[in-house]
Amino acid sequence: MRRLWTVLLIFALTGTGVLARGRKNKQPVTVYIDHGAMISTRSLSLALALAHDMFAPAGVDLKWRPGRPELEPGDIVIQITSNTPASLHPDALAYARPFDGVHVRIFYDRVAKMGDVRLAPRVLAHVMVHEITHNLQGIDHHSTDGVMKAIGRLKTSQAWRASRFRSIHRTWS
Repeated sequence: MRRLWTVLLIFALTGTGVLARGRKNKQPVTVYIDHGAMISTRSLSLALALAHDMFAPAGVDLKWRPGRPELEPGDIVIQITSNTPASLHPDALAYARPFDGVHVRIFYDRVAKMGDVRLAPRVLAHVMVHEITHNLQGIDHHSTDGVMKAIGRLKTSQAWRASRFRSIHRTWS
């Protein structure tokens, strides 16, 4: 928990991710990270920075905060967990509750198993952006491509994973 506070304090003090750029009039969105997964500080920091920067062109300024606060309207809470029961959303990396607009749960153990361990922070960033977008839009719709594309069943997504990881790697290398 102490490492998470350090990571989030850096973001709070700077107000941006490491690659931030984009519009001047950004809409701030406060996202609280309730972190119980075994993830390194470096990996989490990279995922938070990448997710922040993925939203920047859309005029969204993610403000990362630790813990589970008393929420203000528009705040989002992401719970990152490990040891996900096989019966809980069996083929999902995460889920959002877009109709309450607040809660997201990410299954980090499944994210970490998606491919090369070096890509886990990038995959985590994409999962965060996907689920936060569900909550910001207030819908559970998926697109045919881009960050809002559903990957389908994890057990049958080998081809998607291979091509997507190459694409993610080229984008963020």
